[in-house]
Amino acid sequence: MKYSIEKVNKQWKNNYVYQLEISPLNDDDNNDSQQFKWKMIKEIPAVLNQSNGIIEFGDKKDNLLEWGTKYSLRMRASFCQEISFTTFSKSVTFDTPIPIKFESVILTEKENSLLLSFLPKRAKSKLTLLYRGSRDGFRASNFHKKCDNKGAT
Repeated sequence: MKYSIEKVNKQWKNNYVYQLEISPLNDDDNNDSQQFKWKMIKEIPAVLNQSNGIIEFGDKKDNLLEWGTKYSLRMRASFCQEISFTTFSKSVTFDTPIPIKFESVILTEKENSLLLSFLPKRAKSKLTLLYRGSRDGFRASNFHKKCDNKGAT
């Protein structure tokens, strides 16, 4: 998520923090009930004049989101120890699909992503490693023992 802080830097010379709020999306929710589901997930201290205009937050160990859920994310800046606030940014909606990954020791992340982009994006999609040369041997006969009559490979 990008949030321009140049205006904020000019107006406020003291410490401020970015407050990130998140809300899970549910098809059954209407706008009235959605407003009560926002939850602050992170306060990020801002360092004046040391931003490239991008704020990064969270990683796998933060455990902020659940797989297979859609979320809305918004943020605002808080000044003077939470006495003054900016308005919330426009909310951004994103999905957290259950990750599928090849169990490869030689594919890079980029190659893995490229291969996965060709597969159908369905919740029922499942990948199974049938053959690995380093595990099963590099002979053609080993490959055919493992892979013949197993469906599309």
